[in-house]
Amino acid sequence: MRRRYLLSLAILAACTADPDATGPAAVISRAGEITAIRSTLRPQDTDPGITLALDDYVVRTPRGGGNGRLFVYLPSSRVGPATGEVVQAVAAGLGYHVIGLSYPNNPGLVSFCPATPDPDLCYERTRLEVISGEDLSTSVAVDRANSIENRLTR
Repeated sequence: MRRRYLLSLAILAACTADPDATGPAAVISRAGEITAIRSTLRPQDTDPGITLALDDYVVRTPRGGGNGRLFVYLPSSRVGPATGEVVQAVAAGLGYHVIGLSYPNNPGLVSFCPATPDPDLCYERTRLEVISGEDLSTSVAVDRANSIENRLTR
């Protein structure tokens, strides 16, 4: 119950943060206290082999060192990491280091997997290829450089 209450407060704080705060120096504020510094990072600046899904990563660094844990936000199909600003702000406000990671997620799997003979296998192989970059699916073409694993480690 206490955890739900704290999460509700954090969501409320994130929703009332300064809506004009953008760019590398932007901060998330909770009750007048700076809780995290927000910045962006171009994927191709971390690895020149990254050529797909070039929406900027969103990075939030909690003040005071945080809790030593990382929260990775993976957006849903066909959108970039900036769509999850509230979720990321709440996580940063709770002390997590946050990365909103762009990755090859367009088109959505629902556009082709249901028409395959084994949709479950299609979803599994396609997602594993997007995660690792290993050639497992004919539905996508994601190499190691463009994989989630490479992006996260870079």
